[in-house]
Amino acid sequence: MRLRVVETPSDGNCFFHAVKYNGIGIKYTPMELRDMAIEYLRQNPNNSDGTPWCNFIHGECWENYLARMKRPDEWVDEVVIRALCEVVDLKVNIISSKGPKYDVSIVPSKTNYSTYDEEIYIGHYPELHYVALMKMTEMVDGITQEMSESNNG
Repeated sequence: MRLRVVETPSDGNCFFHAVKYNGIGIKYTPMELRDMAIEYLRQNPNNSDGTPWCNFIHGECWENYLARMKRPDEWVDEVVIRALCEVVDLKVNIISSKGPKYDVSIVPSKTNYSTYDEEIYIGHYPELHYVALMKMTEMVDGITQEMSESNNG
């Protein structure tokens, strides 16, 4: 599979921009996606196996963590990424610049991993930045769709 990098703004919301830019029709803004993930965590303090999400947070209380993660300039962590996957029911494949052994696929808990159709690819430069990775056919379709929408309005 050939993937193409689509740059995202370096504004603290790069992960959410990468989700938005992936050409699968997500209608929410990056900030709305962030808010949805944080609200999901607030409403669901335990993950799908019953483990409290706060067990994965070190050095701060749960409410402070949620308040920090809600800020638009705050970099996401795996807890927020997992929450967003649950909210938008989307498999996210994170491809690391450090190599394949650092790649991660995150699947919503209510989905059978082997039969999941809706998935996106996101590039990750650890501790620096996320970018959208689009299949070459999606890139052409996305550009075509974007151009036709801008010409109609």
